[in-house]
Amino acid sequence: MYQYLRIFIGVCVVSIITLSYPTFSAEEIDPIGHYSAWRAFKGVQDGKKTCFMVATPLHTSKKRDDVYLTVSRHPDDKQYNVITMMLGAPYRKGTTPTIGVDKNKVVAMFINDDKAYIEKETIEKQIINQMIEGNVVRTQGRSQRGTNLKDTFSLKGFTRALEAITKECP
Repeated sequence: MYQYLRIFIGVCVVSIITLSYPTFSAEEIDPIGHYSAWRAFKGVQDGKKTCFMVATPLHTSKKRDDVYLTVSRHPDDKQYNVITMMLGAPYRKGTTPTIGVDKNKVVAMFINDDKAYIEKETIEKQIINQMIEGNVVRTQGRSQRGTNLKDTFSLKGFTRALEAITKECP
């Protein structure tokens, strides 16, 4: 039970940090479902519907808190399937985090505060399609202290979670 409470609290924290809008209160976030390695949520923020799904690492190169991979949808702002990586530590300025699915080409991301994003929407769509077909996502980033941090996320349940948030936030 403690593990689920920790995940719920972590999801609340990640929703606050991940979304570029003013913060949600915990009462405004509702679970949509748990799909193996992914959890899906919906909420209303500033009158705008927002949905997101989140996973924690299956494997990590160094234990730390608050490591998440999210996909979010903001239909009122016409933002769909936005991939966000949270390293669990501040990113080192001037470094380039990466994301890759299975053995596909690794894609560079850009840093904005303590999050990393894919710059081009067309590449983000390609990564989402690879995630639908894939088994694992591998991410890498360098912390402010210079530590190279690598994480592996399972894609079990990814497609079902994506379908759930797409249904809630078309």
